[in-house]
Amino acid sequence: MKTQTVNKNIYIIGAAGAILLILPFFFNSILVHLGMSEKLSSSAQAAYALKLSAFDANSVWNQDYFAKHTQLKKKLEQYEAGTLCISLKTLDNKNQSYEVLTSRLKAMGYDYSRIPMTVSHSGPNKQFYLKKDGKKTRDLHNADVVHQEIFKNSEGCTVRFKKEGFPNNVRPYPHSTKAVLLNPKKGPTYDNEAFQITWDGKPVPKGPKSEFGLKMSFTQGNAADFIWIDSIMEQSHPALFALEPLTPMGSLIELEEKLDED
Repeated sequence: MKTQTVNKNIYIIGAAGAILLILPFFFNSILVHLGMSEKLSSSAQAAYALKLSAFDANSVWNQDYFAKHTQLKKKLEQYEAGTLCISLKTLDNKNQSYEVLTSRLKAMGYDYSRIPMTVSHSGPNKQFYLKKDGKKTRDLHNADVVHQEIFKNSEGCTVRFKKEGFPNNVRPYPHSTKAVLLNPKKGPTYDNEAFQITWDGKPVPKGPKSEFGLKMSFTQGNAADFIWIDSIMEQSHPALFALEPLTPMGSLIELEEKLDED
């Protein structure tokens, strides 16, 4: 009888020990699952929000932003009403090649320019140019300075082609962006952009920050917030492909890299 009791106790202790060993893996699996669910939820929310009007409370736009940015709001209203930059709504810069896109833009009367990519810098000499290795230089004529091609029309509709990508950024690969300018009489600078447009014609904030009107759905800095932001930004920065070789793709940046200006 004692032997049976001892064996039973040993069995119970063994089973308890096994459960204790398994528990950490069990809880870890739950946490991993919850994290993935959070990411999937962020992506799904972004996909839904992108389908809505910019003035819908559930869109990607922070509705309070428009009170202080009335000029931008007016441009958005005109764009959604179909009275501004209609050509950008139907220009599919995700599924059409560089050659097809540039040919269409020229046929529609867009002006062409090729300019070096500039980067901001603190200090007295603020004008710096971006190099292929991601570093900065004051020398405009440096052979490694990265350039972008810009098409612009009289309405202030623009399309940028970054054939060399944006080095040392979350989008180092060749890509393009469509945008509407605040002032069509001024140059196609980033500061003059009102908003950008997704490949399928939806207006979105021009950058991954609240200062551009982007609504932050989650606590900034966590994985869900990154997925929410990137799910929106990737729609307005589709990868660029061509029938003829463009330039070698830049090195991949890890998902956790800090989001810089798009």
